[in-house]
Formats: sequence, structure tokens, C-alpha cells
Amino acid sequence: MKICVISHDFSPNIGGIAAHVAHLSASLAALGHEVSVATIRYGNASSFSSVEGGVRIFRFKVPKIGKLRGVVFIVKTFFFFLFSHFDVVHWHNMLPDTFVALPIHANRKVFTNHSSDFLERFDRQNKSSFWSFLFKGVDVIIGPSEELSSKAAIFFNKPKNTTHFIPNGVDVSFFRLAQEKERLEARHQLEFKKDAIIVLCPRRLEYKNGVDIFVEAAALIEKKDFIGIVAGNDADVAYAKQVKDRASALGLGDVMRFVGAVANEKMRLYYWASDVVVLPSRMEATSIAGLEAMACGLPLVGARVGGIPSIIFDKQSGLLVDVDDSVGFADALSRLCQNTVLRTHMGVIARQKAQNLFSWESITKKTLVLYE
Repeated sequence: MKICVISHDFSPNIGGIAAHVAHLSASLAALGHEVSVATIRYGNASSFSSVEGGVRIFRFKVPKIGKLRGVVFIVKTFFFFLFSHFDVVHWHNMLPDTFVALPIHANRKVFTNHSSDFLERFDRQNKSSFWSFLFKGVDVIIGPSEELSSKAAIFFNKPKNTTHFIPNGVDVSFFRLAQEKERLEARHQLEFKKDAIIVLCPRRLEYKNGVDIFVEAAALIEKKDFIGIVAGNDADVAYAKQVKDRASALGLGDVMRFVGAVANEKMRLYYWASDVVVLPSRMEATSIAGLEAMACGLPLVGARVGGIPSIIFDKQSGLLVDVDDSVGFADALSRLCQNTVLRTHMGVIARQKAQNLFSWESITKKTLVLYE
């Protein structure tokens, strides 16, 4: 099968969509399909055309200026793929990728609706005649959460049998259980105390990700041997400052660390060094970081919102808490921090769920069914 994948968000970018597209493309190529990816050239990325993991990557050079970047991406890809024909074109962002993908000749057109930005748009508009018209010829819409799938059917005015839920995947060979020696080495490299209880919050600092809720919860947790880690960039500078100032005001200077953006390869060290992962989001399309944590055998504490309940099996592989409930998060985190047996038991189940339900092998097979 000849497949064209469109995503302006791709490696070397750090983030969930970039990782999803890279893994899905490589998995499709490993099964013998001819896969091409069209993306934007970022930073120190390789030259325009390269082959990575059996996938042909086309990186289009564009200006750094806001909307002009998307316009140039659309124009360049239009002329580049003008005389190409694919069995499937599959894109992963509404803007600008939809306008890149739709003119490409393909037997089947597939869109994966990843972003929580869509959920914000849905809350504002509910339906859109413009997007409904644009998506009239789209054959399949995939949502990595039940919420994204069902709301896409409404927003794009598509029959329910054209929208499908396929969860995000995780590389269960890279994100794996750590041996005790590896766990201790990870703590040493990251300068964490050997015997501390580490709670990792792998979230960018922006309001929808609820990092402030984690900070409020941390202030209610018994401080002995507890360390909270926030791994994510200051996506909203004003919000990030507010959260960090609040942590200082609550006297958490010694127990809360903000380590900024972490490359995907290094995130494994943080999972290996941690005991629990917390996802305090107010809005969440789906959480690839949550899946990575599960694959590393960590229990999760997450908000009961969006795609999070699709990956956390409450009271089995982790605990679900109501949105904005800092006391509830404090109680759930305290329960896990204080009970090694419970943490270990939930971590084992989390790893099993990651292997059985969220491996890229499983996700790729489900995606191929929709392609065919």
C-alpha cells in the first residue's frame, strides 16, 4: 500500500503528535507498506529528503513567521505532490495539514483528530458548516479518545460509522520496566535522592494541563521524602510564572522541581526514576505521556476528563480524580506514595495494559483495517 502521511508536527519536535506520527509511520513501513511523510523542516533536521526507519521523509523549508509558515507549506506540498497518487493520505492536524492533504490524489482520505485545540473549538462552535463542507470527501476520522471521536462526528457533520476510536500507542520496547540498577542509575543522573518518593507530572505549563492543581495537591501531601517533578516547557509564560510563584508561596521550593522540556529519549530516565505519574489536566485529548508511564510500569493518578479515563483503569492501574479537585489529587497521591505494595501492583497492571492494548503493533493493525 502506498501511504502519504501529512503532519507539520514531526521530529525533531518534542510532543505527542510528533511521536505518534513517527511511530505509526515506522510501524506501517515495517509491515511492508510504502510510506512518505510530508512535514516542515525544523531546527537542525536533516536535508529535504531522507529515509528514516524505512520511511521517506520530505521536510519543506518554510518561513518562521506565524501563519505565513502554514501558507508556504501548503503551496510547496501542492506542487510537489501534484502528479502523485496514493492509496491513502492520512493527516494529523486540522491546520494547516487539512489544506495540504485534501488536494493530494488518494483512494482513501483519513484524518486523525488528536488535538485538545479541537475540543476548545468544539466548545465554542459545536458545529461548523465550513469544516463540514471541507470534510465532505473525507472517508475516515480517527479519534484517540471516545470524546474526540464522538465530537468529531458532530463538528464535521459526518455519519457515526465514519468516525472511529483508536487510542494512541506507545513503544513498549523502549518504554519498558527498569531493572533496579537502571532505576538507581536514572536517579543518580537526574540527581534525585535514592530513597525519595518521586511523583512526575509530564505536562507543559498551560492552564488546560492543570499543573497548578498538582502544586496545590503537593502542599497537602506529607513532605517526608516526597519530591514532585514537572517536566514540560513554559507553553504559557504568564501561567508558568503564576504556578512557580504559587509553589514558592506554599513553601514547596525544596520539593517541587520544574525541569522544563525533556526530549522523548530522555523521558524514559524520568519514568524510571519516578514512583507515580500524575495527569491533573482540565482538558485532555489523550495522553501519550500517560501511556509511556504505563509502559514503564508506573501507576497513574489522573483527572476524569477527555481521553484520560480511556487509559487509566480506575483502582486497577491507577486512580481517577475529579477535575480541579486538588484535595482529591492529594488523597490519591498520598495513598500511592505511602503504599509500596499498591504502587507495585498497579504498576504491573499498567504495564500489562500498555502491552496488550496500546502497543504500536496493536494500533497499527487497527489503523490498517480503516485504510483498507
